[in-house]
Amino acid sequence: MKLQTLEDLLVHQIQDILSAEHQVSKALPRMAEAAGSEELRQAFQDHHQETDTQIERLRKALELLEKPVSASHCEAAEGLITEAEEYLDGEGNRDVLDAAIITAAQRFEHYEIAAYGSAISFARKLNREEVARLLEESLEEEKAADEKLNSIAENGVNDAAMKAGSDKSR
Repeated sequence: MKLQTLEDLLVHQIQDILSAEHQVSKALPRMAEAAGSEELRQAFQDHHQETDTQIERLRKALELLEKPVSASHCEAAEGLITEAEEYLDGEGNRDVLDAAIITAAQRFEHYEIAAYGSAISFARKLNREEVARLLEESLEEEKAADEKLNSIAENGVNDAAMKAGSDKSR
């Protein structure tokens, strides 16, 4: 990869995020299936639909920049998904596994929030406001997804996981 300009970096960032979104789009149905909590399952299903919209926005951003609509492979996303799979394939108490799945999903959300934030900053510096606007829409969705996961954890899943040690029948 040859980065000579801030626009080169912006394009690389968008292609990296595109790869990450493609990878998470493939992982979300499996995460939804593994979730024991119905609320958590629904959150993953809802975010899967958002992710597909985010992919379209990233494609549009690359088109606006007149760059190839292609994704560079995002190693970070691959690593985060591999880590999450440990919980999806895990054995143990369903409530504890839900808490673990939320942890893995929030790590991914935080990665995406950071990536979108940097790309927005680059787009603004380059006066590419339409690109920045598209990226901002996705950033707000990622923040909302993180808040939703946090709410699910704090308003039920973590309490249920805490009780897991005292309720061996589950």
